[in-house]
Formats: sequence, structure tokens, C-alpha cells
Amino acid sequence: MLVVAGCGGAEEKATLPPEVGSELAAAAGDVTAALEAGDPVTAQAEAAELLAAVEATLADGDVPRPLAREVRRGAERLAALVDAAQPPPAPPPVQQGDDDEEEEDDDDSGPGNGNGKAKGKDKDKEKDDE
Repeated sequence: MLVVAGCGGAEEKATLPPEVGSELAAAAGDVTAALEAGDPVTAQAEAAELLAAVEATLADGDVPRPLAREVRRGAERLAALVDAAQPPPAPPPVQQGDDDEEEEDDDDSGPGNGNGKAKGKDKDKEKDDE
């Protein structure tokens, strides 16, 4: 729920017009209801509508200036909660390929390149001849 409070001294406190407060509270309630229902997609859409409604009321001058920042922050905090409630994206699907092709590429058998340290037949004879 969106709560707005104003601070003031001896001066008259700024108050939100009842119809504006009701409209914004209803929009915030829609966001909360979607979150509680486990519907993050709807919650995100409702949060976007709430933010748009807040910006429209601020642009129209329907919110007293001393309350404008707090009204905007409240809507932004609620939208941030919706973003935090979003499930992480699904990992990319594992591609099912032909495993035989990969094994053929990784096959290390067959004639070598001759750079190994193994003794060959002729190497033993050369040592004996010395």
C-alpha cells in the first residue's frame, strides 16, 4: 500500500486530495494483489500503471508540492519490490546434438606426430651400436 505523510511545523500540513489518494491507493493495491497471487507479470504491468498514474497526477499538479517527492518514492519502492520478485530468467535450453560427431573430433588415437618421448625400435639399436 502506498502511504504518504507530510512533515510540518506550526504551518498547515499538506494533504493529498482524497480522490487522488484513493486512486493511487487502489493502483498500489492492484500491484500488491498480483504479487500475493503469485503473478509477477501482472504485478509488473500494474506497477507500470501505478508509476504512470503518479507521474500524471504530479504533472497535473494534483499532488501538493511538499508531498510530490514522497508520492513518487513510494511508487518507485513498490515497483522495485515487483522487480525483485521476478523469477530469474530460465537457463538457455541444452542443445541435443549428435554425440558421435563430437567423439570423433576428440579421438586421440591413430598415428602421432612423432614428438612423443617413447622409445622406438630403431632408437634401441642406435644405442646398442654405440
